[in-house]
Amino acid sequence: MRKLLAFYAKIFRRSFLKHKLHFLLNFLGLTLGISCFLLALLYVFYETSYDSYHVNRDRIARIVTTVESGGSVTHTAYSNDFLTPNLPKLYPDIETMVRYKPFDGKAALRTGGQNDPLIPIENLYYSDPDVFKVFSYTLLEGDKAGCLSAPNSLVLSRRMVRTLFGDKPAIGEAVQLNGKLLKITGVMADLPGNSDIALDGLVSMKTLGNAAGPGWVYTYVLLKNKSAMASFQSRLDEFADKYLNPQLASQATAMHYKLEPLRTLHFSNSYVYDTPKGNRVSVDIFLTLGILILVIACTNSVNMMVVRSFSRSLEVTMQKIYGASRRELVIQQLLESLVMGVMAIVLSFLIVAMLLPVFAGMVDRPMRLTDLFNFKIAAAVGGILLVLMVSGAVYYGLYLQRERLADLLRSKTGKGQRMWLVPRLMLGFQFFISIGMVVAAILVFRQVNYLRHIPLGFDARNVVVLELPQGAYAKEGDKYLKNELSADPAVTMQSFCSEKALPGQSADLDVMEYRQNGVLVNKGTDDLSADENFLGLLGIPVIRGSGFHEVKDSAARDEVMVNELFVRQAGWTHPIGQTIKQGEDAYHVVGVVQDFHFGSLHNPMTPMVIYPEPDNLAYLLVKVADGKTAGISGRLQNIWRKAFPQFPFSYFFLDQHLLQQYKEEGHLLSCLLTLSLLVIVISCIGLMAYTSYVIRIALKDIAIRRIVGATFGDIFHLFNRQFVLLLVIGLAVAAPVSWYFLGHWLEQFAYHVEVRPADYFIAAAAMAVIVGVVVLNYTWRCIRISPVKIIREQ
Repeated sequence: MRKLLAFYAKIFRRSFLKHKLHFLLNFLGLTLGISCFLLALLYVFYETSYDSYHVNRDRIARIVTTVESGGSVTHTAYSNDFLTPNLPKLYPDIETMVRYKPFDGKAALRTGGQNDPLIPIENLYYSDPDVFKVFSYTLLEGDKAGCLSAPNSLVLSRRMVRTLFGDKPAIGEAVQLNGKLLKITGVMADLPGNSDIALDGLVSMKTLGNAAGPGWVYTYVLLKNKSAMASFQSRLDEFADKYLNPQLASQATAMHYKLEPLRTLHFSNSYVYDTPKGNRVSVDIFLTLGILILVIACTNSVNMMVVRSFSRSLEVTMQKIYGASRRELVIQQLLESLVMGVMAIVLSFLIVAMLLPVFAGMVDRPMRLTDLFNFKIAAAVGGILLVLMVSGAVYYGLYLQRERLADLLRSKTGKGQRMWLVPRLMLGFQFFISIGMVVAAILVFRQVNYLRHIPLGFDARNVVVLELPQGAYAKEGDKYLKNELSADPAVTMQSFCSEKALPGQSADLDVMEYRQNGVLVNKGTDDLSADENFLGLLGIPVIRGSGFHEVKDSAARDEVMVNELFVRQAGWTHPIGQTIKQGEDAYHVVGVVQDFHFGSLHNPMTPMVIYPEPDNLAYLLVKVADGKTAGISGRLQNIWRKAFPQFPFSYFFLDQHLLQQYKEEGHLLSCLLTLSLLVIVISCIGLMAYTSYVIRIALKDIAIRRIVGATFGDIFHLFNRQFVLLLVIGLAVAAPVSWYFLGHWLEQFAYHVEVRPADYFIAAAAMAVIVGVVVLNYTWRCIRISPVKIIREQ
């Protein structure tokens, strides 16, 4: 066996030295394909691993709510807080339930007196003591059973504890949260990035007291066994129909609850007020692209192996003369494919290790190198090797063994004509994939460009957004900040608004009572609250009625404005003076504003009610004069230090904030452009292999044509037309397939471009140019050889 392996190694080495360029091209294409496939797998595995570290994952579910009111339907990730104490009493399937309530406004911690610095904390929630029974959070210090049982208890992540105290013990220490004194009762390990709810801290739900009450919350249920997951939905329907909806019938409102298993939560994008979610379509696209690129690379490798085999026909013939059996020939090819595959995989792992930080930044995911080493990746790599080995063995076993020795000895190049269909089909498949990917890249580019430049109905340019501190200590600073900025000649206007009034995110949603087409209805309606300068700062015109009075005018507190869509859906002919009620409060409409896109263009525009006074001052919008934004940040920071000396300065530009809504599409575009380029490179390698094969077996025919007077153009068109035919077939197949899938991708946007026939012609033209250049190069190289020499050697 050792001698046999040494013999095979010698043949492989000689073949490599004789065909170095051919081997390196094959190796390069295979390595690029495997590298792209591994990166795509890393992204897919990361996205599908959210919350997988929870031990009780199969028994945990979230309860979400659908509110039907006055003909409108709203799906929200929140549910009523009273479910948690009541459902376990009624249904024994429940082991326990917990609630999460996001902290209202911007949170900041202070470790000591009023002169100590304030440390912002981003992901802070109120929660119940049983949260550690439901979720597998690692508590490094403290008691899981009691750390959130008392009011004013606080559990912080290890990262926040280090920021506040360094390496000092934190348990038992008192901190101020926006002026309220809390006691640290636990320190938990930092959560991994693939967590649906990102946590920097948990405050005991009892801190809110009975007066404030949790209200609407995220509700999670832990069932006693996973088999109850399928049947528990009927329990929720029963609870709503029996205990809740009869009380809401007088308000023409109904609520329905839905159970969402934790394992499906990351791709649940149908609810407002939800935590950040993934895009299942993007995951499917990444997986499909990874597989397609791998298939192209493997196809290309097999294609080049077929081409190279014709120059090895004499070698194989001599082996057969000296007694080589089909089994030995197949083993030889298996070993060569194995060596090639292992070398490509090893190099691919090195490439992925080097490119992983860049790729992680491109897709905005905290992926690690250790994610490469798991059984799923190992299985995928094993499958790649198996495909390469089997393809080579099938070719050697079924084709070369059937060739007659006399035929192979007669020709130095081998016949090979009977195998013309194999590389041609492979090349046609590559054209199909290449055209489809180029069209996809063009469409995604057009859609992203459309999202970035579509008129939103307001002007977000030169608007600086300052995130204001929260709590009683911030009020005087807010006034000082506004007064100082009023004296800056670069500042043209300012406006305070609430947390939900900043464009580019979800507005508030409240049930309102008003007349629609003469009938009194209760409907869930989006609303926002901002001061009297908000509309003017953003350039949103008032098309009917007047704007708000100043807030200091008591009449302004009873005023609201609505958008055009609200007027149309309400059927109001004369909107000014109409009454809208929210709870016990009544408001009259003083103006109608032009429609504007408040949220993402993934969703359609909604009716909107605008209140004149923010319920809490979360942001200060500062409009800067054209050409003055370059130096404004330094002046803002100086004023901020005087207004809020202990609070860190934080700001962003509104137009950049709006673009963040489409960062997933931007990531997809970057990856598509990169992958499309790699697919074209790999396809070019296959194209060169096939072109060299076609011209090689037609050298004698070319020589005869040249002798009888054929020109360079005649020979070029002779070969180019068969590639044009393959290109046309690839386009014909790619067009309907990509049209279907790209149309499906566009459905996630309420406003989008359309797939154009011109995109396919652009992609086909680009591929035609590449094909023409490659064929032109090989034809020119062939023409330079003397026809006499070709005929003598054939």
